[in-house]
Amino acid sequence: MRLVAESAGETIAVLVNELAVAPLPEDRSDAIDSYAQGIVRTFIDMGITRQIGDVKSRLQRSDPATDPAGYEAIYRALLELEAQRRVLRQAASQ
Repeated sequence: MRLVAESAGETIAVLVNELAVAPLPEDRSDAIDSYAQGIVRTFIDMGITRQIGDVKSRLQRSDPATDPAGYEAIYRALLELEAQRRVLRQAASQ
């Protein structure tokens, strides 16, 4: 755990420490695997959601009239991030 916390950096190290001492909901190995996958999936989803917000902000500040190629690139990036999040969420529900 110490190695993971050190590699994660200060912000994430706090979460690593909290998860390390949190009680597990089950003691069955298949349930623990599912629990861990859910935590990782949630962190990834949060990261993608944050990126979507950043890209939407960039899109609002861009001007398609003066820079259509730049606007299109930002819009494509937004669509790609939303597709990634959709795939992640669909995989979680299966």
